[in-house]
Amino acid sequence: EVSNDASFNVPVNATQSNTDGTEEKKHKKKHKKRSSKHSHGESSKHGDSERVTDERRSGTTQSADYQQASSSASTGNVYHQQQTMSATPEKQISDGSSQVAMRDDSNPVVFFDIEIDGDARGRLVMELFRHVLPRTAQNFLSLCLNEHGFGYRLSYFHRIIPGFMAQAGDFEKSNGTGGYSIYGEKFDDEGFPYLHDRAGVLSMANSGPNTNGSQFFITFVPCPHLDRKHVVFGQILQGFHILKDLEMSGSDNGDVSREVKIANSGQLQ
Repeated sequence: EVSNDASFNVPVNATQSNTDGTEEKKHKKKHKKRSSKHSHGESSKHGDSERVTDERRSGTTQSADYQQASSSASTGNVYHQQQTMSATPEKQISDGSSQVAMRDDSNPVVFFDIEIDGDARGRLVMELFRHVLPRTAQNFLSLCLNEHGFGYRLSYFHRIIPGFMAQAGDFEKSNGTGGYSIYGEKFDDEGFPYLHDRAGVLSMANSGPNTNGSQFFITFVPCPHLDRKHVVFGQILQGFHILKDLEMSGSDNGDVSREVKIANSGQLQ
Protein backbone atom coordinates (compact mmCIF):
# COMPACT_ATOMS: atom_id res chain seq x y z
CA GLU A 1 0.00 0.00 0.00
CA VAL A 2 1.11 3.55 -0.66
CA SER A 3 0.75 6.08 2.10
CA ASN A 4 0.40 9.78 1.34
CA ASP A 5 3.90 10.54 2.55
CA ALA A 6 5.62 7.98 0.35
CA SER A 7 8.36 9.60 -1.70
CA PHE A 8 8.44 9.66 -5.50
CA ASN A 9 11.32 11.97 -6.36
CA VAL A 10 12.49 12.37 -9.95
CA PRO A 11 15.83 10.61 -10.40
CA VAL A 12 18.42 12.13 -12.70
CA ASN A 13 17.39 9.80 -15.51
CA ALA A 14 13.64 10.15 -14.98
CA THR A 15 11.74 10.31 -18.23
CA GLN A 16 10.24 13.75 -18.83
CA SER A 17 8.49 15.42 -21.72
CA ASN A 18 10.31 17.61 -24.21
CA THR A 19 11.36 20.93 -22.65
CA ASP A 20 12.82 22.84 -25.59
CA GLY A 21 12.11 26.55 -26.07
CA THR A 22 10.09 26.01 -29.23
CA GLU A 23 7.42 24.11 -27.31
CA GLU A 24 7.29 26.83 -24.63
CA LYS A 25 6.80 29.57 -27.26
CA LYS A 26 4.10 27.55 -29.03
CA HIS A 27 2.05 27.13 -25.86
CA LYS A 28 2.49 30.77 -24.83
CA LYS A 29 1.23 31.94 -28.24
CA LYS A 30 -1.79 29.64 -27.96
CA HIS A 31 -2.52 30.75 -24.42
CA LYS A 32 -2.65 34.46 -25.38
CA LYS A 33 -5.93 33.80 -27.19
CA ARG A 34 -7.75 33.12 -23.94
CA SER A 35 -9.55 35.67 -21.82
CA SER A 36 -7.53 37.59 -19.26
CA LYS A 37 -10.11 36.38 -16.72
CA HIS A 38 -9.11 32.77 -17.45
CA SER A 39 -12.62 31.75 -18.56
CA HIS A 40 -11.31 28.40 -19.74
CA GLY A 41 -14.62 26.67 -19.26
CA GLU A 42 -16.53 28.74 -21.81
CA SER A 43 -17.88 26.94 -24.84
CA SER A 44 -16.57 27.23 -28.36
CA LYS A 45 -18.83 27.24 -31.38
CA HIS A 46 -16.19 25.48 -33.47
CA GLY A 47 -16.25 22.03 -31.90
CA ASP A 48 -17.85 19.65 -29.43
CA SER A 49 -16.61 19.67 -25.87
CA GLU A 50 -15.68 16.64 -23.86
CA ARG A 51 -17.93 17.25 -20.89
CA VAL A 52 -18.35 15.84 -17.39
CA THR A 53 -21.79 16.65 -15.95
CA ASP A 54 -22.40 17.23 -12.26
CA GLU A 55 -25.89 15.75 -12.01
CA ARG A 56 -26.05 16.19 -8.24
CA ARG A 57 -26.53 19.95 -8.54
CA SER A 58 -30.18 20.88 -9.00
CA GLY A 59 -30.73 23.63 -11.53
CA THR A 60 -27.31 23.23 -13.13
CA THR A 61 -27.44 24.23 -16.79
CA GLN A 62 -24.98 23.62 -19.60
CA SER A 63 -24.42 25.42 -22.87
CA ALA A 64 -26.10 23.94 -25.92
CA ASP A 65 -22.73 24.12 -27.68
CA TYR A 66 -21.57 21.12 -25.66
CA GLN A 67 -22.23 17.47 -26.19
CA GLN A 68 -22.75 16.35 -22.62
CA ALA A 69 -21.13 13.14 -21.53
CA SER A 70 -23.64 12.43 -18.76
CA SER A 71 -26.75 14.23 -20.01
CA SER A 72 -29.24 12.51 -17.72
CA ALA A 73 -29.12 10.65 -14.44
CA SER A 74 -29.77 6.92 -14.41
CA THR A 75 -33.37 6.20 -13.43
CA GLY A 76 -33.84 3.28 -11.10
CA ASN A 77 -30.45 1.81 -11.94
CA VAL A 78 -27.42 2.11 -9.71
CA TYR A 79 -24.37 0.61 -11.36
CA HIS A 80 -22.10 -1.15 -8.89
CA GLN A 81 -18.86 -2.68 -10.08
CA GLN A 82 -18.41 -6.38 -9.46
CA GLN A 83 -14.92 -5.77 -8.10
CA THR A 84 -13.75 -2.73 -6.18
CA MET A 85 -10.26 -1.84 -5.06
CA SER A 86 -9.18 -2.50 -1.50
CA ALA A 87 -8.34 0.88 -0.02
CA THR A 88 -6.76 2.62 2.93
CA PRO A 89 -8.02 5.95 4.34
CA GLU A 90 -6.33 9.08 3.06
CA LYS A 91 -6.93 12.81 3.46
CA GLN A 92 -10.32 14.41 3.02
CA ILE A 93 -10.96 16.70 0.07
CA SER A 94 -14.09 18.82 0.16
CA ASP A 95 -17.04 16.75 1.46
CA GLY A 96 -15.81 13.35 0.29
CA SER A 97 -13.22 11.05 1.81
CA SER A 98 -10.13 10.45 -0.30
CA GLN A 99 -8.45 7.10 -0.45
CA VAL A 100 -5.33 5.67 -2.00
CA ALA A 101 -6.11 2.16 -3.14
CA MET A 102 -3.75 -0.81 -3.22
CA ARG A 103 -1.06 -0.23 -5.83
CA ASP A 104 0.13 -2.65 -8.47
CA ASP A 105 3.91 -2.29 -8.67
CA SER A 106 3.91 -3.15 -12.37
CA ASN A 107 1.88 -0.05 -13.21
CA PRO A 108 3.54 3.16 -14.45
CA VAL A 109 3.75 6.14 -12.09
CA VAL A 110 3.65 9.59 -13.71
CA PHE A 111 3.67 13.17 -12.48
CA PHE A 112 2.43 16.69 -13.18
CA ASP A 113 4.23 19.73 -11.79
CA ILE A 114 1.46 22.27 -11.18
CA GLU A 115 1.70 26.07 -11.36
CA ILE A 116 -1.13 28.43 -10.39
CA ASP A 117 -0.82 31.99 -11.72
CA GLY A 118 2.87 31.32 -12.29
CA ASP A 119 3.60 30.04 -8.76
CA ALA A 120 4.82 26.47 -8.34
CA ARG A 121 2.36 24.55 -6.13
CA GLY A 122 3.89 21.10 -6.11
CA ARG A 123 3.67 17.74 -7.79
CA LEU A 124 0.76 15.42 -8.48
CA VAL A 125 1.97 11.81 -8.55
CA MET A 126 -0.37 9.35 -10.28
CA GLU A 127 -0.60 5.61 -10.83
CA LEU A 128 -2.02 4.43 -14.17
CA PHE A 129 -3.96 1.15 -14.16
CA ARG A 130 -2.16 -0.33 -17.16
CA HIS A 131 -2.48 -3.90 -15.82
CA VAL A 132 -6.25 -3.69 -16.41
CA LEU A 133 -6.70 -0.87 -18.97
CA PRO A 134 -3.55 -0.96 -21.15
CA ARG A 135 -4.78 1.22 -24.05
CA THR A 136 -6.22 3.98 -21.88
CA ALA A 137 -3.19 4.02 -19.58
CA GLN A 138 -0.75 4.03 -22.50
CA ASN A 139 -2.54 6.98 -24.07
CA PHE A 140 -2.16 9.02 -20.88
CA LEU A 141 1.45 7.89 -20.36
CA SER A 142 2.47 8.80 -23.91
CA LEU A 143 0.84 12.22 -23.55
CA CYS A 144 2.73 12.77 -20.29
CA LEU A 145 5.97 11.98 -22.14
CA ASN A 146 5.17 13.87 -25.36
CA GLU A 147 6.20 10.72 -27.24
CA HIS A 148 4.32 11.65 -30.41
CA GLY A 149 5.20 15.35 -30.49
CA PHE A 150 2.16 16.48 -28.49
CA GLY A 151 0.98 16.11 -24.93
CA TYR A 152 0.11 17.60 -21.57
CA ARG A 153 3.20 19.65 -20.76
CA LEU A 154 2.39 23.41 -20.69
CA SER A 155 -1.35 22.77 -21.06
CA TYR A 156 -4.02 24.00 -18.63
CA PHE A 157 -6.91 22.93 -16.43
CA HIS A 158 -9.75 24.61 -18.31
CA ARG A 159 -12.74 23.59 -16.17
CA ILE A 160 -12.91 23.24 -12.37
CA ILE A 161 -16.05 22.81 -10.26
CA PRO A 162 -15.50 22.83 -6.46
CA GLY A 163 -17.00 19.79 -4.78
CA PHE A 164 -16.92 17.88 -8.07
CA MET A 165 -13.85 17.68 -10.33
CA ALA A 166 -11.06 19.43 -12.28
CA GLN A 167 -10.83 18.84 -16.04
CA ALA A 168 -7.75 19.21 -18.27
CA GLY A 169 -6.05 17.63 -21.27
CA ASP A 170 -7.09 20.02 -24.05
CA PHE A 171 -3.54 20.79 -25.15
CA GLU A 172 -4.86 21.98 -28.51
CA LYS A 173 -7.39 24.75 -27.69
CA SER A 174 -7.45 24.98 -23.88
CA ASN A 175 -11.25 25.39 -23.80
CA GLY A 176 -12.61 21.85 -23.79
CA THR A 177 -13.17 21.46 -27.53
CA GLY A 178 -9.72 20.21 -28.55
CA GLY A 179 -7.17 17.51 -27.97
CA TYR A 180 -6.83 14.01 -29.41
CA SER A 181 -5.46 10.61 -28.49
CA ILE A 182 -2.29 8.84 -29.62
CA TYR A 183 -4.52 6.44 -31.59
CA GLY A 184 -6.16 9.13 -33.68
CA GLU A 185 -8.86 11.59 -32.74
CA LYS A 186 -10.95 9.28 -30.51
CA PHE A 187 -10.81 5.74 -29.15
CA ASP A 188 -13.38 3.39 -27.62
CA ASP A 189 -14.18 2.89 -23.95
CA GLU A 190 -11.87 0.10 -22.81
CA GLY A 191 -14.06 -0.93 -19.91
CA PHE A 192 -15.42 0.15 -16.53
CA PRO A 193 -13.66 -1.99 -13.91
CA TYR A 194 -13.20 0.90 -11.44
CA LEU A 195 -15.57 3.31 -9.72
CA HIS A 196 -15.57 7.07 -9.14
CA ASP A 197 -15.67 6.25 -5.44
CA ARG A 198 -13.33 8.78 -3.82
CA ALA A 199 -11.30 11.92 -4.33
CA GLY A 200 -8.21 11.60 -6.49
CA VAL A 201 -9.68 9.33 -9.16
CA LEU A 202 -8.34 9.85 -12.72
CA SER A 203 -11.01 9.37 -15.39
CA MET A 204 -11.51 10.11 -19.08
CA ALA A 205 -13.71 13.02 -20.18
CA ASN A 206 -15.80 12.33 -23.26
CA SER A 207 -18.66 13.56 -25.42
CA GLY A 208 -20.55 10.28 -25.28
CA PRO A 209 -19.78 6.55 -25.46
CA ASN A 210 -16.50 5.60 -27.18
CA THR A 211 -15.25 9.18 -27.65
CA ASN A 212 -12.08 9.21 -25.53
CA GLY A 213 -9.33 11.58 -26.62
CA SER A 214 -6.81 13.36 -24.42
CA GLN A 215 -9.09 15.14 -21.95
CA PHE A 216 -9.39 13.77 -18.44
CA PHE A 217 -10.59 14.83 -15.01
CA ILE A 218 -9.64 14.35 -11.36
CA THR A 219 -12.42 13.93 -8.81
CA PHE A 220 -12.62 15.98 -5.61
CA VAL A 221 -15.34 13.74 -4.12
CA PRO A 222 -17.01 10.41 -4.91
CA CYS A 223 -19.05 10.75 -8.14
CA PRO A 224 -21.12 7.56 -8.51
CA HIS A 225 -23.31 9.10 -11.23
CA LEU A 226 -20.26 8.93 -13.55
CA ASP A 227 -19.75 5.18 -13.11
CA ARG A 228 -19.99 3.22 -16.39
CA LYS A 229 -20.06 6.48 -18.33
CA HIS A 230 -16.42 7.53 -17.95
CA VAL A 231 -13.41 5.21 -17.86
CA VAL A 232 -11.48 5.38 -14.57
CA PHE A 233 -7.85 4.62 -15.44
CA GLY A 234 -5.72 5.84 -12.53
CA GLN A 235 -5.45 7.45 -9.12
CA ILE A 236 -3.55 10.18 -7.31
CA LEU A 237 -0.84 8.79 -5.03
CA GLN A 238 0.61 12.06 -3.77
CA GLY A 239 -0.30 15.74 -3.91
CA PHE A 240 -3.77 15.82 -2.37
CA HIS A 241 -3.02 19.30 -1.03
CA ILE A 242 -2.75 20.43 -4.67
CA LEU A 243 -6.29 19.20 -5.32
CA LYS A 244 -7.44 21.69 -2.70
CA ASP A 245 -5.57 24.47 -4.55
CA LEU A 246 -7.25 23.39 -7.79
CA GLU A 247 -10.65 23.38 -6.13
CA MET A 248 -10.14 26.95 -4.91
CA SER A 249 -9.41 28.01 -8.50
CA GLY A 250 -12.80 26.94 -9.85
CA SER A 251 -16.42 28.07 -9.78
CA ASP A 252 -19.90 26.57 -9.83
CA ASN A 253 -20.14 26.93 -13.61
CA GLY A 254 -16.64 25.56 -14.19
CA ASP A 255 -14.92 28.81 -15.15
CA VAL A 256 -11.37 28.96 -13.82
CA SER A 257 -10.46 32.08 -11.84
CA ARG A 258 -6.73 31.43 -11.83
CA GLU A 259 -4.35 30.07 -14.46
CA VAL A 260 -3.70 26.44 -13.55
CA LYS A 261 -0.89 25.03 -15.68
CA ILE A 262 0.80 21.66 -16.04
CA ALA A 263 4.32 23.11 -16.08
CA ASN A 264 5.98 19.74 -16.57
CA SER A 265 5.05 16.09 -16.87
CA GLY A 266 6.89 12.81 -16.99
CA GLN A 267 7.29 9.28 -15.68
CA LEU A 268 8.75 8.21 -12.33
CA GLN A 269 8.30 4.45 -12.62
